[in-house]
Amino acid sequence: MERRKIFPLRGWAVFLLILMLLPGGCFWKKKAPEKTLTARELYDQGVHLEKEARYEEARKIFNKVKVMGTETGLELLAQIAVADSYFEEKEYEAARALYEEMFKLHSGGPVADYLLYRIGECHYWQIDTIDRDPTHAKEALKEFNRLLKDFPESGYLSPAKFRIKSIHTFLAENEFFIGEFYLRKNALFAAINRFKKALDRYPDSGIEDQLIFYLYKTYRNLKDEEHAEEYRRLLFERYPNSEYIPSALRLEQQGTEVSDGEKTAADCAGRPLSAPGLAGTYQGKDRDGAARRILLLHAEGPADRCLTEADETGAGVKETLRKRSFLDKITPW
Repeated sequence: MERRKIFPLRGWAVFLLILMLLPGGCFWKKKAPEKTLTARELYDQGVHLEKEARYEEARKIFNKVKVMGTETGLELLAQIAVADSYFEEKEYEAARALYEEMFKLHSGGPVADYLLYRIGECHYWQIDTIDRDPTHAKEALKEFNRLLKDFPESGYLSPAKFRIKSIHTFLAENEFFIGEFYLRKNALFAAINRFKKALDRYPDSGIEDQLIFYLYKTYRNLKDEEHAEEYRRLLFERYPNSEYIPSALRLEQQGTEVSDGEKTAADCAGRPLSAPGLAGTYQGKDRDGAARRILLLHAEGPADRCLTEADETGAGVKETLRKRSFLDKITPW
C-alpha cells in the first residue's frame, strides 16, 4: 500500500526535473531587470509627448526629471518645459505663474530673457476685444518693453518689437473705440481727450490718420475752427494718401456736420436705421502665423446706416463690418 503511494510521487518529481532542464524552462529563467532611463532620456521622452500634445503625460515626465537633482543639469530646463506645456495648452495664467517664479530665481541667468518674453506672451494671448478691459495688453507691453531695456542683446528682441507694434495698435483702437462712443453721445470734449491720448501715447499705431481726422471732425462739431483747421492741415500734410482725405473734403463742403442723432427717418426714404455700434474682435489668433486681425463693427455715417429693402426682408438687421488689419500698416508685406 505504501509503495503505491511512493512511486507516483517519484514520477512527478522526475517530470518536474525534466521540465526545469529543458531549454527556456520557465522555472529556471530569471526576469530581466527593467532599464533605468537617464534624466536626458526622460527629458527627450517628455519633449516627444509635448509635441504630440499629450501635455499632462509630458508634465509627469518633466517633474521626474526635476526631482533627479541639479547634478543632471536638466532641472531648470524641465521646469521651463512644464511651464511651456501649460502655455501650449493655452493655460496662460498657470504658465505665467511658473515663468514669473523662475524669473525671480534666475533673473541674471542665461534663460532670463526667454522667461521675460514668455511672461509677456502669456499676457499677450489673453488680450480680449477692443471694447473690453485692456489690462493684459498693458501688462504685455510693460514686459516686452522691459525685455528691450534689460536685455538689449536678446534673441527675442525682434518678436518683442513686433508684439509692441501690435499692442500699440490695439490700445490706440481701444481709445478710439471709447472716443467714438463719446462722439456719438455728443460728449465732444471727452471724445477729444480719448483721440488725443491715443495719438500721443501710440504714435506708431498705424491709425494716426484716423485719429487726426476724428479730431478735426470733433472740433468742427464744437465750432472750434482754429483747432479744427490745425488737424485738417496736419491730415493733408502728413497723410496725403489717407482714406480719410475724401471725408475731410466732404466736411469742408458741407459745413458743420449734423450729428447722427439728428438724422431723420425721412432722409433714409422711409427705411429704418440699423443699430449703430462699434465693437472689435480678433481673428486668426494663431501663434504660428503672422496675422492677427481686428474686425470692427463700424459706426457708419447716417446715410450708410439706412437699410436696403433686401435687408428689411432678410433675417434681421445686418451690421456692417469693416475689416482692419494693423499688419497692413506696420509691415511691408
